Amino acid sequence: MLAMSMFVTTMSRIQFALTAIVHFFFVPTTVGLMAATLIFELLYVFGKKETEHYGRLALFFAKLYFVSFATGVVTGLIMEFQFGMNWSVYAYFFGDVIGVPLALEGIMAFFMESTLIGLWRFTWGKINKKLHVLFGALLFITSLFSIVWIITINAFMQNPVGFTMVNGRAQLDSVISLLRNPQYWPEALHVFFAIMILGGLVTAGVSAWQILRKRDTVLFKKAVQIGVLMFLPAAIIQPQMGDDQIAATLNLQPMKFAAAEAQYEDEGSTTTGTPWDVVAWIDESEHKSYGLGIPGLGSYFGSGKFVGASAGMNSIAQTYHEKYDQEVAASYDGDMTYYPPVTLIFWCMRWMVFSGYYYIIFGMIALFLLHRRKKAKRRLKNTRVC
Repeated sequence: MLAMSMFVTTMSRIQFALTAIVHFFFVPTTVGLMAATLIFELLYVFGKKETEHYGRLALFFAKLYFVSFATGVVTGLIMEFQFGMNWSVYAYFFGDVIGVPLALEGIMAFFMESTLIGLWRFTWGKINKKLHVLFGALLFITSLFSIVWIITINAFMQNPVGFTMVNGRAQLDSVISLLRNPQYWPEALHVFFAIMILGGLVTAGVSAWQILRKRDTVLFKKAVQIGVLMFLPAAIIQPQMGDDQIAATLNLQPMKFAAAEAQYEDEGSTTTGTPWDVVAWIDESEHKSYGLGIPGLGSYFGSGKFVGASAGMNSIAQTYHEKYDQEVAASYDGDMTYYPPVTLIFWCMRWMVFSGYYYIIFGMIALFLLHRRKKAKRRLKNTRVC
């Protein structure tokens, strides 16, 4: 019976994870494309000369935005149904809490965004340009509300705050209490800059593809430049946002932090630091890991200092056994483990870090090449004039 229960739980987790991954892929793509579209329209309306091509770019990328928005809505509805179907006990217990931001997201993001999409698209060229830009700005702001309210739910799942138990169910104290969650702002800012990175990369990538296909190359070269200028500053800022989220995780979820570092044993002291493993060989069955690390960098992440002690998963698990076993072990037939899937978490974390710095390097190289090409064109133009 226990084996069947765990099988159903595991399959429910896999199903929900796949739905959430697919859905979240479209959320930052949608918001990022709207940011790019708004930039193009601002240049179209307030540019000094030759601005018509920016209007064409705004309409082109708006089409991609509409497709991404529609797909995100469909996958989001499926994910909300899974809250009740896969996790009915959780939905019953915390429904009064997570239902509020879900309702706000539906009203302030989905319905308002849907209305503004119609206003923006069907009034193009029919009303004052500056008023039309206002519709675009409002559309971008309402799209951000999806992030604002959904992240409150995720932050609540990581660190449940702002509720009172009433008749065996959690009752929300106030919406403000969710926004004051110490886990919320690091997550929200981290996601926002990821949106700008993705929006800029999609803009530059789609434009580069159009150039390779020799479709309006002059037009899309401008879009490549704007895409790079959009994602590079966000990519430079993003590591700090990630470090802020790591600090929140270290304080609120030490086991998750230790798992992300594949750290089983306590390490570091007041005079020494914890290394940050670039690669590691992890033995989850024996609760051991062997890594190639950078000295002190593990302590720096989350604390800003290259020295300091950090607890390993073995000691954290022992603390959890002493604190929680009497309450929860019975649900697992007396066999309770507090170790997460370390290998998966470790490599996902490394992939994210490596990708983040790759975007910075890629963006700097792209910006340098674009600048050099522009200087070469200017030099050739001056030579012809002479």
